[in-house]
Amino acid sequence: MSNSTSPKLNWGNTIFLTILHIIGPFLIGIYLYHFGLSFSLVTLGLIFYFLTGLSITAGYHRLFAHKSYVAHPALEYFYLIFGAAAYQNSALNWCFDHRIHHRYVDQEDDPYTIKKGFWYAHIGWIIEASKEKNFPQYKRDLVRNPRVVWQDKYYLLISTLSSLVLPALIAGIWGEFLGGFIIAGVARLIIVHHATFFINSLCHMWGKQTYTDTNTAKDNFILALFTYGEGFHNFHHLFHNDYRNGIRWFHFDPTKWLIKFTSYFGLAQKLYKTPSRKIFLAKLEMRKKKIAQKESLSKLKSNWSDYIDSVIEKLDSTYGEWFDLKEQYKVAYSEFKKSKTKLAKANMQKLKIEANEAKLRYKHTYRYWRSYSRLLLRSQCV
Repeated sequence: MSNSTSPKLNWGNTIFLTILHIIGPFLIGIYLYHFGLSFSLVTLGLIFYFLTGLSITAGYHRLFAHKSYVAHPALEYFYLIFGAAAYQNSALNWCFDHRIHHRYVDQEDDPYTIKKGFWYAHIGWIIEASKEKNFPQYKRDLVRNPRVVWQDKYYLLISTLSSLVLPALIAGIWGEFLGGFIIAGVARLIIVHHATFFINSLCHMWGKQTYTDTNTAKDNFILALFTYGEGFHNFHHLFHNDYRNGIRWFHFDPTKWLIKFTSYFGLAQKLYKTPSRKIFLAKLEMRKKKIAQKESLSKLKSNWSDYIDSVIEKLDSTYGEWFDLKEQYKVAYSEFKKSKTKLAKANMQKLKIEANEAKLRYKHTYRYWRSYSRLLLRSQCV
């Protein structure tokens, strides 16, 4: 007796992924057994790994889905060609699903909600037949882009040529045509798939909620190493228009570096950055919220909540003062570079001193806040 509640399958995706993950490893094993692995093939595989993966993260994701910057048409074509090589659908359909995910994250309409489990969010939603999605507003700008429409129309041809045929032809130059197809094509494709799928699954399960707990997205430095910087997912879900995911200099975010690099050549413009004060306040409020959830603090007789508010207010004030003086200094520096007058130089030096003093006041307040808030979070009974 058939189970009427069983989900219907997308047979095209199911057959493709089954062949890729069963026949693919078999072909890889046979090839390695007979021919081994040359340095040239490893290099070619890594090049295609980054070309295709970064075309998804910098192109499909941060450019087309979130419009966090504006790209030159040549760069758009590059992302669309090598994004197709990742075999994750056309940019039009990929972005459509992703925008719905952000709008309805963790809800029933979320295409790859983690609420249905790791397997579903990772790959299950791809092999399940799509439900009717009546959200035309999430496609309007995409269908006005002729390059996106072109890629959507010829997606299967573009993806096959760029993902499998091209690496085989390149490797064929030095006599490893089959190796290019299997290693830089098939093996690379499997790895890129799961690197991207981790963003939908593990990045909603494992890590810290640094900026918001209104959804399941997590920040995880380790996952960022495998997801081209997308592992800072908690930040992204709150500030999704930012072209960065890792905002600190030491955050591993090659997608951010690529976008910034292309901007130096005029290929990327209008890179959007969330105002630092907004990020700062979100982080403070999240820390306060975590402190409020500590059961042990309910035993306190003193009103710690009011005190925390006063510290946050002082932090915001000192940070704002420092930020404003930094901006004034930048303006004064530009004026001095143009005029070279003694008055402009004196004004610049004065603002520099004031900005440094404001920075010290902010750092002193922040160190106090960090120590005090950590004490509250770690205490069992204060």
